[in-house]
Amino acid sequence: MKKNDQQAKLLFLQLSIKGHPLFEDGLTFSVLNDQRVYQDKSDTLTNLNGNVWINNIVTLVGKNATGKTLLMKALIGDLMLLLQYKSIDQTPLSDLLIGDKPLELTSYFYGTDGYVYRDIVRFAKETSSQKWVITDEKIYQKKVNARVSKKDFLNFKEEHLITDRS
Repeated sequence: MKKNDQQAKLLFLQLSIKGHPLFEDGLTFSVLNDQRVYQDKSDTLTNLNGNVWINNIVTLVGKNATGKTLLMKALIGDLMLLLQYKSIDQTPLSDLLIGDKPLELTSYFYGTDGYVYRDIVRFAKETSSQKWVITDEKIYQKKVNARVSKKDFLNFKEEHLITDRS
């Protein structure tokens, strides 16, 4: 990933959690802005591509024991796992991985080289050791331009699959 002889950067967009016992319907945390952007508000946002913007500041608000800390552990753990090549035990993901059912984390990133990435990691508990392991990972990549709609920005097809670690 090069852009004008500089290393391209990845910007976090969204994380979805499926299969966690505390989030029965799943959970999605996104920094993508979904409202119209006016010129006087553009300093609190970063333009990625065309009409796609991300919020520079995000606040999590909620009652005690509603999952705010668990969400942050999931986010930090996922980023450490994917971007710093840490093992599950070296991340806060060990606090997230509870219960016996498989869990799935889906992360989206925007590369400053104009690509959007989707990374799906599935975790399951081994029956023999009772340790959580990564059972598979799929990475998707697609080039986006300024004409892509907000609705289609995070939509991927099977043809966008670049890595399948099953």
